[in-house]
Amino acid sequence: MEIVDKEQNLAKIDKEIRTPKTARGRRLLKKREPQLEEGSKKTIFIKGKKTSEDVSKIMKDIYTLKKINSVNFSNRHDVLPFENVQPIENYCSKQDCSLFVFGSHNKKRPDNLILGRLFDGHLLDMVEFGVSNMKSQSSFTSIIDIPSQARPVLVFQGPLFDSEPTFMKIKNLLNDFFVENINVAEIDIMTGMRYTIVFTANEKNILMRTYAININKSEVNKEDLQSNSNASAIQLTEIGPSADLTVRREQWASDETMKVACKQPKVVKKKQDKNKFTDALGNTVAKIYTNHQNFNVLALKKRKKLKTNSGEEKTIDVDDL
Repeated sequence: MEIVDKEQNLAKIDKEIRTPKTARGRRLLKKREPQLEEGSKKTIFIKGKKTSEDVSKIMKDIYTLKKINSVNFSNRHDVLPFENVQPIENYCSKQDCSLFVFGSHNKKRPDNLILGRLFDGHLLDMVEFGVSNMKSQSSFTSIIDIPSQARPVLVFQGPLFDSEPTFMKIKNLLNDFFVENINVAEIDIMTGMRYTIVFTANEKNILMRTYAININKSEVNKEDLQSNSNASAIQLTEIGPSADLTVRREQWASDETMKVACKQPKVVKKKQDKNKFTDALGNTVAKIYTNHQNFNVLALKKRKKLKTNSGEEKTIDVDDL
C-alpha cells in the first residue's frame, strides 16, 4: 500500500508541474534559472486591503526612485504577509521579483509598511515598520528631477547599526533593497551620485531622510571627490521622502539559510589561448609548431645528368624528355 501511495503522490506532483510547451516558454524559464552573474533585482509594490495616505505616499515616492526596476500593482489585495506569505511569493514569482514592498492600514497596526526579500522563490526575511511624520516629495519646495536609473548613496548613522543584531539585519536588508545588486565600481561619481538616503537609528525609531546631491563641476573634479579635498563644492538639498520608521514585527532567516543565500559560486575562468593574437587589421593569427622535416625522404623530382659535346654536364628533367 505504501508503494502505491508513493506512486500516486508522484503522479499528482507530475500533473501539478507545468512544463513549457513553446519555445518562448522555455526561453523564459531558462532566464529565471540561477546565473553566475545576476542582473539588477526587481521590486514589486503591493497594497493591502486598506492603506492610509502616508503609506500610499511613501510607497509612491520609493517607487519613483526605483521605477526602472520595479513593478507596481494598482489593485488592492487582501493579503497578510506575516500570517500567510504564499500569495506574496506567487506574485513575486510571476513578475520575477526578489524584493517586495507591502503597505496596509488597520486599527491594530496603523500606517504599516513591510519590506522583504526572497531567495529561491521563498521568503528569506522581512521587517514591519510603522510610518510617522511622513513628508512626500511633493511637500518640498525644491523640485529636483532624479533619474530613475541613478543609485542612491546610503548613509547609516548611529551605533545601533553596528552593535544591535536587529538593526544590523535591517541595515543589510536596506542595502540590498536600494542598491539592487549593482556594482558600486561601475557607478560614475560625477554623474551617478544624484541623491543620498540617510538612515539614523535611535532607541525607538529609524529616521529616513532623502537629499539631492548638487556637485559644482566647475570647482571640483573626480580626483577631489575621491580624496575629500574639496567637500565644500558638494551641497545637499532635502527632497523627500522623509519619514520616521518604527520597528514592529520581524521575521529573519536562519543562519544556515542566510549562509546558502550569500554563497558565491565558483567562476570558471576561460583558459587563455596560447600562440594566438590579433593583427592590426583585426584578423586572428595563430602560430603552429610542427616537427622538423627530414629532407632525405622528400619526394623530389627525378633528374638525369647528360654530357654535351664540349664535355660539360647538363642536368635536365626526366619529364621533359
